[in-house]
Amino acid sequence: ARSRFHCREGGLLAAAKETWVAYEVGTGLAPTWSDVRPTVRKALHRWFNAWARKCDFDGGTTYYGLQAQVSGEMFEAGEVFLRFVRSANRPLRIQLICSEQL
Repeated sequence: ARSRFHCREGGLLAAAKETWVAYEVGTGLAPTWSDVRPTVRKALHRWFNAWARKCDFDGGTTYYGLQAQVSGEMFEAGEVFLRFVRSANRPLRIQLICSEQL
């Protein structure tokens, strides 16, 4: 709780968190497929980009935004939990759960 308080109230620590996330994640870590044919690679890339736009369980961000949130939580609290939710009528979704919620 103290760590979260200082990240939110202290300007220096908040700037350090932003810098940490920027250097750790950058614009986002994306998969690459190098062992497949170019047509298959393009199809996989299109599929992944479509999934990345809607993979957040809460619908607030994208796959790359989740990466930044995870990195920020790791900086603040030291841990974060991810729940992978799969249902019959929707693709795999990722739910970020802060350690304080458990």
